[in-house]
Amino acid sequence: MATTVNNAFAVFKSRLEVTPLQAQTLSRRHVDVRGCVGKAFTIVDDFLIGSYVRDTACRPIKDVDIMVVLHWGKYGEYYKNQRGPYALLSAVKEVLVDAYKTTRIRVDGQAVSMYFSDFTVDVVPAFGIIDNGKWVDWWIPDSPGDTWIRTNPKNHQQIMTEANRRCNNMFKPMVKMIKAWNRNNGNILKGFHIEVMADRIFTSAPTSYAHGMLQFFDSSWYLLRDGVNDPTNTYDRVDTYLTDNQRSLAQSKVYNAEQRAREAITAEQVGNAYSAVTTWRSIVGDPFPSWG
Repeated sequence: MATTVNNAFAVFKSRLEVTPLQAQTLSRRHVDVRGCVGKAFTIVDDFLIGSYVRDTACRPIKDVDIMVVLHWGKYGEYYKNQRGPYALLSAVKEVLVDAYKTTRIRVDGQAVSMYFSDFTVDVVPAFGIIDNGKWVDWWIPDSPGDTWIRTNPKNHQQIMTEANRRCNNMFKPMVKMIKAWNRNNGNILKGFHIEVMADRIFTSAPTSYAHGMLQFFDSSWYLLRDGVNDPTNTYDRVDTYLTDNQRSLAQSKVYNAEQRAREAITAEQVGNAYSAVTTWRSIVGDPFPSWG
């Protein structure tokens, strides 16, 4: 319950944060999975990737991503073979199936997905690319195309950290709020797509979370029209998953949200906090608090 817009957004922000108990469960689970893979493969590095470690995932957490970097000398043949990507993912899957006999596990795109009752763990095997003694990128297997994708999730994490710094720590909460809106609108946009658009839109801190939401809805319509590239690889578009119809639907949804956000901000400006809070809740849905 909230009686001012600022208070409502403060409550909204807190409701999107991972609880200490959830964080403990997530930590225990991914440590166990990493240990399991490490018993079967020689691993030179392993680390969390994805929105959870970037602190852009909103509660409830749906998945945790782990990258395990394998020893090239022992497993490099997977990279050289024509069917290597799927074969490597299948080998990782077999190890996990043997250890987690009651868990549904399957190869899914670039990962082996483990479907626990509370969330999914995605294990991404990789080979490191070294330049002058330092990791610069990683090759990960892509099972649908039986090819390898060059990626750098640590750069993505740094980009989100820098965006949060330049926005006075408002960027990551804003992304979570936008993802909550997206979830309330059928998850039409992928989370990473939202993050990349937000990084383009928020060059500085918005005056408030309410104005930040309006700014995103307003600017994202054009980014959906024109497309956006991965900031770590300007040749890769992050929105190619959208069909023409889905793109039009997403533009319609952000346009409608923009119009409603303007109504909410106008209501707040004329002193009608009840209408403002109620309108924001109608835009975002639960867990945005009700008036009162």
